[in-house]
Amino acid sequence: MISVTRRNLLATSAAAMAVTAATTGAAANPARRPGANLLTTITLVNTSANATDPGTVTQLIGCPFKKGDIAQGTWPQFQLADGTAVRCTILNRLASTWSDGSLKFVPVMLSIPESVAENGTMTVNVSSGGQMPPPSPRKLSDFRNSIDPQVQVDGLDNLEGTWVMNLKKAIKAHTKIVSYGNGAAGAVWKVRANAQQNGANHGQLVCDFYIASLANPDGSLKGLRILGKVKLPYYDTTATMNWMSFSRFQLCSNSQGTLIRDCFGENFGSNRAYTFIWQSGAVFDANSGYSTANYGDYGFCTRLSTTGTLPAGLSAGVSYFTGNVTSTTIGFSTCASVPSAYLVSATDAGSGTQTATPYPYLVYFGALFTAGPTGMWDFVQGAGTDSDDTPLRFQVDQQYWVSTGLIPSYDITVQAANNSPTSYWPNCSEPVTRYLDTTGDRDDLGICPAWYARHFLTQAAVDEQVVRIVSLIGGHAFSIGLESSATLSFPAVNNGSNSKGASYRGMPSPNPNFVWAPQGGLTTSGFTDTTNPMVQLAGFGMQNSTHMPQFNYYPYLFTGEPWHLDCLLEHANNAVYQRYSNLGTAVISKTSYALGNLNDGGGERTLQVPSSPWHYGNTIGCNASSDRGDAWASALVAAAAGIGPDKNPDCVSYKKYFNDINSGTWQAASEIIRALPRFAAKAGLWNVPYGQSYYFADSWQLGYLGAAIALALTATEDANALHALDTHVKYFDFVSAQFGGWHVGSYMAVIKMSDDAGAALVTGSDHIAFCGPNITWNVGGPFILTPFSNYTPSDGDVIVFADTTDANSFVTPAGYSKYKPYYMIDLGNNTFYLSHKPGGSPLSITDSYDGSDPFYIVSTTPPSTGSIAAIGDPASYNSIALGMLNYAVAAGARVSSATIVDLAYRNQQAGTNYATDPKWAFTNTFVQSRARRPRYSRRFTGPQRQGLR
Repeated sequence: MISVTRRNLLATSAAAMAVTAATTGAAANPARRPGANLLTTITLVNTSANATDPGTVTQLIGCPFKKGDIAQGTWPQFQLADGTAVRCTILNRLASTWSDGSLKFVPVMLSIPESVAENGTMTVNVSSGGQMPPPSPRKLSDFRNSIDPQVQVDGLDNLEGTWVMNLKKAIKAHTKIVSYGNGAAGAVWKVRANAQQNGANHGQLVCDFYIASLANPDGSLKGLRILGKVKLPYYDTTATMNWMSFSRFQLCSNSQGTLIRDCFGENFGSNRAYTFIWQSGAVFDANSGYSTANYGDYGFCTRLSTTGTLPAGLSAGVSYFTGNVTSTTIGFSTCASVPSAYLVSATDAGSGTQTATPYPYLVYFGALFTAGPTGMWDFVQGAGTDSDDTPLRFQVDQQYWVSTGLIPSYDITVQAANNSPTSYWPNCSEPVTRYLDTTGDRDDLGICPAWYARHFLTQAAVDEQVVRIVSLIGGHAFSIGLESSATLSFPAVNNGSNSKGASYRGMPSPNPNFVWAPQGGLTTSGFTDTTNPMVQLAGFGMQNSTHMPQFNYYPYLFTGEPWHLDCLLEHANNAVYQRYSNLGTAVISKTSYALGNLNDGGGERTLQVPSSPWHYGNTIGCNASSDRGDAWASALVAAAAGIGPDKNPDCVSYKKYFNDINSGTWQAASEIIRALPRFAAKAGLWNVPYGQSYYFADSWQLGYLGAAIALALTATEDANALHALDTHVKYFDFVSAQFGGWHVGSYMAVIKMSDDAGAALVTGSDHIAFCGPNITWNVGGPFILTPFSNYTPSDGDVIVFADTTDANSFVTPAGYSKYKPYYMIDLGNNTFYLSHKPGGSPLSITDSYDGSDPFYIVSTTPPSTGSIAAIGDPASYNSIALGMLNYAVAAGARVSSATIVDLAYRNQQAGTNYATDPKWAFTNTFVQSRARRPRYSRRFTGPQRQGLR
């Protein structure tokens, strides 16, 4: 019997702190101030074959801290291993704090006082007890004196002539200037520049410049860092809102066009043109060189030209979008988002040499970054010898990071494989699939995408680059960057923090009816819709919270780069306003389970549990069709509420706004749970799809949702999230104890009494069953079971028939009822009859069925190894459930030790290896040792329950 006292792992015991400090590998720091504690380390890695000069300034570094480690009113301090102080810039305006006022997260830049050897490393100790460093002399005027940075574009589609977004003029105009922090290493800002032509503003096209002025040790200008984010953000403009493309896109150092970066790179314009020849219909032979992985290289804006005549049906001077790309063929579409459905067919081959030339394009509410292939900002030399940006990378103390609770409880002993190399360029998508709604597991489908988990475990340069690039893809791939032209902040799409509709200073008036649903087939409101819905998603196939991964949270946590934060907040707000319905009332009783308007097809934004107040901006318990829609929406909002700056310099109300949505969500969840019938509460049936034909629960979707609740609990300290998580994990404990762990990984499990939208939840174990084998039959019988997995039928095993769903067709024999148990009798060699009760009389079989659809079963003697669904890889449903449960225990939830040990044993016996996909490789504690490896030796032969209390 395992017995562990329940603990709040948001606070760490003194003993655990001592263990963590002892395992950081850093020497005691003789120079740290009295009362300071060594907390963690940062390892600097010189990627150059030359030693760095003293005074090199690191990139921004994200610094998360455990609750209580950096006391309120103090800051971290940094030293070399010998005690030499490391001067720094702390971006204090991006700081977030825990509930006790201690520091939770802040980005920093370090000025390294000593040379780092070629291809060498250097350890920087991070201690408590620091003070805010004094500012450097670096000012915005550094960008107005010796340099005149500007983004220059030439219009192609829906934009004519040359337009300039000039940083110097933007600083003078002061349209929007955000200061993030200034210290010994330099200062960091964001400045908005309007696109201008002949002195007149475009009115919609803008560029946010993220900039840093770096300081030499004597305070003089070392160099400048610049990243432009070009976008069309204003939803309340009276002008026509349209997409646009560019025949030139450059970051220049002056009005003469001296290049800092040609954003075309090798990916657009004449350097990337290719020839094509008509084959037939909409198919053209072409060696385009585009990648076909993950549907990556399609949807590009393309102009066609010829030395003779184009194939009939195609026109010059018109932009098409590439689709149906193979290694030898291509198609041209009138739609960027789903090009295959809009491919243009030609009727002849035309004449001459046919050429296709791609150009970058910008969708409304999207963005294009000026970043180079590494996904980072550009560097311009100042005084001194630094002709290029620092060659220093950084690596973090994994043990300490896990202990903060701001990332999942990764098993840091996992030896993860590296990500495949990739590079950034505007409109790129690799390695993210453009078909986000495609079925099956992908690297993005986890509480933290696999790309990021690999980086955390390897900390390799190739993985770091992928982290930055995927985050930028998340920022430019979706139409999420909506802003008010009046407030320059995004819309408040709840109704305030209470039923009276509290307002948020600096944001537009709250509007719970605000909806922006590109390609969703739904009416948008709150602003004038954009033109041409065919190009609203930059070639991505969909946009809603059922497939909205955590693209930006980990990149911001790791790098501290503010553009990742901005994208995170935009995604989180998008997760709320993509919940299309506004009002709904939860109806929870023994005869009905409904969480809103039964006639809608999407999630509710505003929910009322009986007799309780409305919860505005809700993201949980309200999705008509899937738990994953709640999971991703809630995780995005929790991340924004958890790590968003306390006093965001973009808008002081952003923190309160996301905190209100997050806290309202988990309060509603708690009220739903309290309203549940007794059996539903005992079995953890609190968040289930209520829509018609959704009578089942998915273990993998429940895994996603549990991980989202765990993140909300550890990142925001919300007590109602703990209540929700405690109830949520009961489902897996219940299944394991009642039916055996073999059933836990089921693809679907019946948990409602019919497929009606408001159908009641099951009221006992008898009606629950799990999606399993294929069964066929003929008139007169018997039923014939197709062997699968390691299942062997036994007398008394249960069969439940159910309705067809959108995922599978389910068949019911003539004369049999749905949603009631039948029991196997008269077993032969994978043959059986059914009875109304165990050992009863066989029921007749009067029709025939010979198909491949699955059926719902319960095994009375489940195998001690394996799973009802495939197992052996980290993406199996069993592995997702196990990973989530470990994470939940680390977060403080109560989970039966028998459940976890049983699932872990099944994974072990199946040879599950997390090296290639570590996104569910979690342990059940946030305090780990590198030598720690969980051991699972107990063999389970039947249902057992042991409390991890």
